[in-house]
Amino acid sequence: MDTQSLHLEERFKRIYLENKDRLYHFVKRYTKDPLIVEDLVQECFIKVWDNLLSLKDDAMIYPLLRTYVYRIVVNHNQKEARRLLRDAAFNEKQPLSVSFEEDLLFKDGWRSFHEVINTLPEKRRKIFLLKQQHGYTHQEIADQLKVSVKAIEKHLSLANQVLREKFVADKLVVVLILLSMQAEFM
Repeated sequence: MDTQSLHLEERFKRIYLENKDRLYHFVKRYTKDPLIVEDLVQECFIKVWDNLLSLKDDAMIYPLLRTYVYRIVVNHNQKEARRLLRDAAFNEKQPLSVSFEEDLLFKDGWRSFHEVINTLPEKRRKIFLLKQQHGYTHQEIADQLKVSVKAIEKHLSLANQVLREKFVADKLVVVLILLSMQAEFM
Protein backbone atom coordinates (compact mmCIF):
# COMPACT_ATOMS: atom_id res chain seq x y z
CA MET A 1 0.00 0.00 0.00
CA ASP A 2 1.47 3.36 -0.99
CA THR A 3 1.66 6.35 1.33
CA GLN A 4 -1.10 8.29 -0.45
CA SER A 5 -3.57 5.41 0.00
CA LEU A 6 -2.57 5.09 3.64
CA HIS A 7 -3.02 8.85 4.12
CA LEU A 8 -6.48 8.69 2.51
CA GLU A 9 -7.54 5.81 4.73
CA GLU A 10 -6.33 7.61 7.87
CA ARG A 11 -8.06 10.81 6.77
CA PHE A 12 -11.31 8.95 6.07
CA LYS A 13 -11.12 7.14 9.42
CA ARG A 14 -10.63 10.44 11.24
CA ILE A 15 -13.57 12.06 9.40
CA TYR A 16 -15.70 9.01 10.15
CA LEU A 17 -14.87 8.84 13.85
CA GLU A 18 -15.31 12.59 14.36
CA ASN A 19 -18.70 12.78 12.64
CA LYS A 20 -20.53 9.43 12.73
CA ASP A 21 -22.36 10.00 16.03
CA ARG A 22 -23.44 13.54 15.13
CA LEU A 23 -24.74 12.37 11.75
CA TYR A 24 -26.51 9.42 13.38
CA HIS A 25 -28.41 11.76 15.72
CA PHE A 26 -29.14 14.17 12.87
CA VAL A 27 -30.66 11.39 10.72
CA LYS A 28 -32.56 9.99 13.71
CA ARG A 29 -34.64 13.19 13.75
CA TYR A 30 -36.04 12.18 10.36
CA THR A 31 -36.09 8.39 10.59
CA LYS A 32 -36.81 6.52 13.79
CA ASP A 33 -35.77 3.01 12.65
CA PRO A 34 -32.17 2.54 13.90
CA LEU A 35 -31.31 0.12 11.08
CA ILE A 36 -32.42 2.59 8.43
CA VAL A 37 -30.56 5.39 10.23
CA GLU A 38 -27.38 3.31 10.16
CA ASP A 39 -27.86 2.50 6.47
CA LEU A 40 -28.37 6.15 5.54
CA VAL A 41 -25.34 7.30 7.54
CA GLN A 42 -23.31 4.51 5.92
CA GLU A 43 -24.47 5.66 2.49
CA CYS A 44 -23.27 9.17 3.36
CA PHE A 45 -19.81 7.90 4.26
CA ILE A 46 -19.64 5.89 1.04
CA LYS A 47 -20.25 9.16 -0.78
CA VAL A 48 -17.49 10.78 1.30
CA TRP A 49 -15.08 7.97 0.40
CA ASP A 50 -15.95 8.30 -3.29
CA ASN A 51 -15.28 12.07 -3.17
CA LEU A 52 -12.46 12.14 -0.63
CA LEU A 53 -9.84 13.45 -3.04
CA SER A 54 -11.99 16.44 -3.96
CA LEU A 55 -12.79 17.36 -0.34
CA LYS A 56 -10.40 20.08 0.73
CA ASP A 57 -11.14 21.48 4.20
CA ASP A 58 -11.64 18.75 6.82
CA ALA A 59 -12.34 21.38 9.47
CA MET A 60 -15.50 22.41 7.58
CA ILE A 61 -16.59 18.91 6.59
CA TYR A 62 -19.57 18.52 8.95
CA PRO A 63 -21.85 20.96 7.09
CA LEU A 64 -21.05 19.11 3.87
CA LEU A 65 -21.79 15.77 5.53
CA ARG A 66 -25.11 17.11 6.78
CA THR A 67 -25.96 18.21 3.24
CA TYR A 68 -25.02 14.78 1.88
CA VAL A 69 -26.99 12.89 4.50
CA TYR A 70 -29.98 15.22 4.30
CA ARG A 71 -30.26 14.60 0.53
CA ILE A 72 -29.90 10.87 1.17
CA VAL A 73 -32.69 11.00 3.79
CA VAL A 74 -34.97 13.03 1.51
CA ASN A 75 -34.37 10.62 -1.37
CA HIS A 76 -35.03 7.64 0.91
CA ASN A 77 -38.25 9.15 2.24
CA GLN A 78 -39.44 10.02 -1.28
CA LYS A 79 -38.78 6.45 -2.44
CA GLU A 80 -40.63 5.11 0.60
CA ALA A 81 -43.56 7.46 0.03
CA ARG A 82 -43.74 6.44 -3.64
CA ARG A 83 -43.68 2.80 -2.58
CA LEU A 84 -46.50 3.43 -0.11
CA LEU A 85 -48.51 5.22 -2.79
CA ARG A 86 -47.94 2.35 -5.23
CA ASP A 87 -49.03 -0.09 -2.54
CA ALA A 88 -52.07 2.06 -1.80
CA ALA A 89 -52.96 2.22 -5.51
CA PHE A 90 -52.60 -1.54 -5.76
CA ASN A 91 -54.67 -2.04 -2.63
CA GLU A 92 -57.29 0.31 -4.05
CA LYS A 93 -57.93 -2.35 -6.68
CA GLN A 94 -58.00 -5.00 -3.96
CA PRO A 95 -60.46 -5.23 -1.10
CA LEU A 96 -59.23 -2.54 1.27
CA SER A 97 -58.96 -3.31 4.95
CA VAL A 98 -57.98 -0.05 6.59
CA SER A 99 -58.75 0.14 10.24
CA PHE A 100 -61.06 2.85 11.46
CA GLU A 101 -58.16 4.34 13.44
CA GLU A 102 -55.87 4.49 10.37
CA ASP A 103 -58.60 6.06 8.26
CA LEU A 104 -59.36 8.59 10.98
CA LEU A 105 -55.64 9.39 11.42
CA PHE A 106 -55.19 10.06 7.70
CA LYS A 107 -58.36 12.17 7.45
CA ASP A 108 -57.38 14.10 10.57
CA GLY A 109 -53.86 14.62 9.16
CA TRP A 110 -55.33 15.81 5.85
CA ARG A 111 -57.68 18.23 7.64
CA SER A 112 -54.84 19.53 9.84
CA PHE A 113 -52.66 19.92 6.76
CA HIS A 114 -55.30 22.06 5.02
CA GLU A 115 -55.80 24.12 8.17
CA VAL A 116 -52.08 24.88 8.29
CA ILE A 117 -51.99 25.70 4.55
CA ASN A 118 -54.92 28.06 5.03
CA THR A 119 -53.01 29.97 7.74
CA LEU A 120 -50.26 30.87 5.27
CA PRO A 121 -50.28 34.39 3.81
CA GLU A 122 -52.27 34.43 0.56
CA LYS A 123 -49.30 34.80 -1.80
CA ARG A 124 -47.29 32.07 0.00
CA ARG A 125 -50.30 29.74 -0.02
CA LYS A 126 -50.80 30.33 -3.76
CA ILE A 127 -47.12 29.67 -4.51
CA PHE A 128 -47.14 26.53 -2.36
CA LEU A 129 -50.25 25.15 -4.05
CA LEU A 130 -48.96 25.96 -7.54
CA LYS A 131 -45.80 24.02 -6.75
CA GLN A 132 -47.27 21.10 -4.82
CA GLN A 133 -50.69 20.67 -6.35
CA HIS A 134 -50.05 21.63 -9.92
CA GLY A 135 -46.37 20.72 -10.18
CA TYR A 136 -45.23 24.05 -11.63
CA THR A 137 -41.52 24.77 -11.64
CA HIS A 138 -40.11 27.72 -9.71
CA GLN A 139 -39.58 29.55 -13.00
CA GLU A 140 -43.15 28.95 -14.18
CA ILE A 141 -44.53 30.27 -10.89
CA ALA A 142 -42.22 33.29 -11.01
CA ASP A 143 -43.32 34.07 -14.57
CA GLN A 144 -46.99 33.70 -13.70
CA LEU A 145 -46.79 35.89 -10.59
CA LYS A 146 -44.20 38.29 -12.05
CA VAL A 147 -41.72 37.86 -9.18
CA SER A 148 -38.18 36.52 -9.02
CA VAL A 149 -37.34 32.83 -8.70
CA LYS A 150 -35.54 33.70 -5.44
CA ALA A 151 -38.82 35.10 -4.05
CA ILE A 152 -40.56 31.84 -5.00
CA GLU A 153 -37.84 29.81 -3.30
CA LYS A 154 -38.11 31.95 -0.17
CA HIS A 155 -41.92 31.59 0.00
CA LEU A 156 -41.68 27.81 -0.47
CA SER A 157 -38.97 27.56 2.15
CA LEU A 158 -41.08 29.50 4.66
CA ALA A 159 -44.18 27.42 3.86
CA ASN A 160 -42.23 24.20 4.33
CA GLN A 161 -40.81 25.52 7.59
CA VAL A 162 -44.33 26.12 8.92
CA LEU A 163 -45.34 22.60 7.87
CA ARG A 164 -42.27 21.07 9.53
CA GLU A 165 -43.02 22.92 12.76
CA LYS A 166 -46.66 21.84 12.79
CA PHE A 167 -46.10 18.24 11.70
CA VAL A 168 -42.74 17.38 13.22
CA ALA A 169 -44.08 14.07 14.59
CA ASP A 170 -46.09 13.20 11.47
CA LYS A 171 -43.50 13.57 8.71
CA LEU A 172 -44.76 10.58 6.75
CA VAL A 173 -48.32 11.93 6.77
CA VAL A 174 -47.09 15.21 5.25
CA VAL A 175 -45.00 13.42 2.61
CA LEU A 176 -47.93 11.20 1.66
CA ILE A 177 -50.29 14.16 1.47
CA LEU A 178 -47.87 16.16 -0.72
CA LEU A 179 -47.27 13.22 -3.01
CA SER A 180 -50.97 12.45 -3.25
CA MET A 181 -51.62 16.11 -4.13
CA GLN A 182 -49.10 15.86 -6.97
CA ALA A 183 -50.53 12.53 -8.13
CA GLU A 184 -54.08 13.94 -8.22
CA PHE A 185 -53.15 16.70 -10.63
CA MET A 186 -50.76 14.85 -12.95
